[in-house]
Amino acid sequence: PASDYDSAMYYFSLALPLLTKSDPHKKLPELLYSMGIASYYRNDTSSSFKYGLQAINVARKYNHKLMHWNALRTFGAINQQLSKLATAIEYFKEALQIAEQLNDTEKICINLNDLGTVYHNLRQDRKAIEYYSKALQQNPPLETKVYLLGNLGLLFKQNGNYSKAEEYILLGIKNAQMLSHKENSYN
Repeated sequence: PASDYDSAMYYFSLALPLLTKSDPHKKLPELLYSMGIASYYRNDTSSSFKYGLQAINVARKYNHKLMHWNALRTFGAINQQLSKLATAIEYFKEALQIAEQLNDTEKICINLNDLGTVYHNLRQDRKAIEYYSKALQQNPPLETKVYLLGNLGLLFKQNGNYSKAEEYILLGIKNAQMLSHKENSYN
């Protein structure tokens, strides 16, 4: 039996020529993005990159900034998972530029964290610390802050700086507890 992703690709492929003709600037980038994601989950990396790149280019062409940011970030993450770290950095840096144009602190922090993580994977720890620290200076949302503090704690632990690691991990735990209390107060 076909997977849900196979079915999705079938219906996406039916919609593609219709959107291309009718009103490409509104929904076409989203459709191409979805086709790229579905292809990725079908383990069709080649199609995933083809559609992802098309989504990025169409979003750029029609100045669809939010979809452009989303596609760049997602395909940066896919490249990172596939150990194509130089390409991931390019996507994340371009996404960061868009987040800055949107003046969206949360997206800026997410991209700075993404870049810190790639540099951490490359064992370029100073750059990783630089990006994580820049993100913390942006006063990120609490959930993002927890990730950043945890990433810094892990990085310092891996480098044998246990006192710094403990400092960041404890701050991360404190912020996670605040987040939990905040979420519980809404229930």
